[in-house]
Amino acid sequence: MQSGNRRNFIVDFFRHDFWRKLVAFFLTMLLYLSIAPRTGEKYEKTFHNIPVNIEMPSNIALSGHEVPKVNITLSGNNKKLDKLDPSTLNIRAVVHQERIIPGEPYTLHLQSENVKNLPFGVRVSSFSPRELTLELDQITRKDVNIHPNYDYTGSFSRNYYVSDLSLSPQVITLTGPEKMLKDIKVVTTKPIPLGDKLRDGTYRYDCYLDLPRGIRVSDSDSDPMVAAYITIVSHTFVETKNVKVNVVLPPSSQNITAGITGEKKEVEITLQGPRRDMEILDEEDKNISASVIIPPDLPAGEYDLPVEINVPQDLNNKPISIHGPRPDSVRVKVSITPNQEKTDESKHSQSTRR
Repeated sequence: MQSGNRRNFIVDFFRHDFWRKLVAFFLTMLLYLSIAPRTGEKYEKTFHNIPVNIEMPSNIALSGHEVPKVNITLSGNNKKLDKLDPSTLNIRAVVHQERIIPGEPYTLHLQSENVKNLPFGVRVSSFSPRELTLELDQITRKDVNIHPNYDYTGSFSRNYYVSDLSLSPQVITLTGPEKMLKDIKVVTTKPIPLGDKLRDGTYRYDCYLDLPRGIRVSDSDSDPMVAAYITIVSHTFVETKNVKVNVVLPPSSQNITAGITGEKKEVEITLQGPRRDMEILDEEDKNISASVIIPPDLPAGEYDLPVEINVPQDLNNKPISIHGPRPDSVRVKVSITPNQEKTDESKHSQSTRR
């Protein structure tokens, strides 16, 4: 009885409103066929300029400054690819010591295994470039001097000077690729601020070094600091000198005479600098000369010619500024005496004509 009822139910189900049910079934199948392929469809997305972290032997380093970067194309579910943060992509490769040939570039072949910690279902499709050519160099050490670098921004007065400086340490040992170290003669500090709060006295600054990328301080895992002791001196001292102006004639000028007209045959020159530096100058250090140079082939007459000053080399090496000359030009009278030989020739020519 029950089996007969079940058969009747199935027969009645298909007979009753058969065409409407057939259309509904057909539409359901179309919808399924349109959605089903997408559930297994794979998408691709390219991520650009992803750094490659390279593990080196302890005695080898990259000779270049930049970390190699590649473009990587990944395939997988589109939602996972869209949510993937490029900064989380971790590409790691190893340089093997036994494959290094001294003096030749090292070729690194990237494989999908070099990409770590990808989301489940995401795979590597390709790299661009897949091969990296690396310039390797031997790690070495070098001792270099440290030079200060000052930051004069702000309101550091021109009446103040850095008169003395000491660094601790003054020499530092650097570690890095041999080719890079070869070009480094000195290292400088990060800018030392000289602001409006500075007055006479000695100040200490703990400053970092400005090191090129790939270079580090030997036996140090962190950025080392250098102690800079800076002495600031004020009280600018000014001294004014009157310097006689010498007239310099051109070579082979036996028939040329020149002299400064008027009573003023001197110019005024001012020396300005820290008192402690000015006080130790002797007369030889301050032996500044002034001259006016007569150009060759200058016709006879009066001219306003510029005054040039000559400063001793030792004075140029000191923190002393020189102002002048005042006036910066003088009036010079140039006279030309006729050459005796030319005069005799002229007289002879005149007598011949007669």
